[in-house]
Amino acid sequence: MGHRGFGLKLLFLVVTLISFLMWAVASPSLVSCITGIVVWSFAGAVLGLFRYGRPLSYGAASGATAVVAFIACFWPIFLGGYFFHQGPEDYFEDGFEVEAFIYPVVYCLVYAPVAAAIGIVVGSIVSFADSRLTSRCS
Repeated sequence: MGHRGFGLKLLFLVVTLISFLMWAVASPSLVSCITGIVVWSFAGAVLGLFRYGRPLSYGAASGATAVVAFIACFWPIFLGGYFFHQGPEDYFEDGFEVEAFIYPVVYCLVYAPVAAAIGIVVGSIVSFADSRLTSRCS
């Protein structure tokens, strides 16, 4: 019978990745978003290297997933602001339907490939570091 459940390494990895995601959601900036993408890409690249031997593809997939996860976590907060907004200007400049339902999809379609490219770069660095370390140890 196979092993059921999960290990502590996986739990710590998931908690770390969620922490970087929540940091980016709590204070969205270029630095926090790029850092989250790089950390998710690094984790995916290392996982892809050691489990499947494919750090570039797993780094790219993890980077793109980081963008989708960020948008999925930020979207309810953004919508909540609409319902509790008090001010003279409109909360949504382009209308509720457009900013609540179309923009998140557009953001995913635009930024996920960019994050995948970052993931490929990170996966290449992980692959290069692995090849250098294994050649020195041999």
